Amino acid sequence: MNRDNCRTPMQWSSDGHGGFIMNKYGDGSNKASMKGVSDPWLPVNDDSLSGINVESQEDEEHSMLMIYRNLLALRKSEPALFRGDL
Repeated sequence: MNRDNCRTPMQWSSDGHGGFIMNKYGDGSNKASMKGVSDPWLPVNDDSLSGINVESQEDEEHSMLMIYRNLLALRKSEPALFRGDL
């Protein structure tokens, strides 16, 4: 199975599997001895290792995460963006 890299969810952290699945040690690491025990059903994009994850972008004012959060807040605060007919 595979999916386009641009269509994968944003990872939570740089831990193994992007922080989505914890191994039996509870640390999220991708230990070779754990192969197959806690693998996700679809592969996770390796971008989480390069800083494209929630954990590394939470404190960056101009990160993609913060841009999306600001856009969502704007949509919720402006009636014209969430009410009306098309």
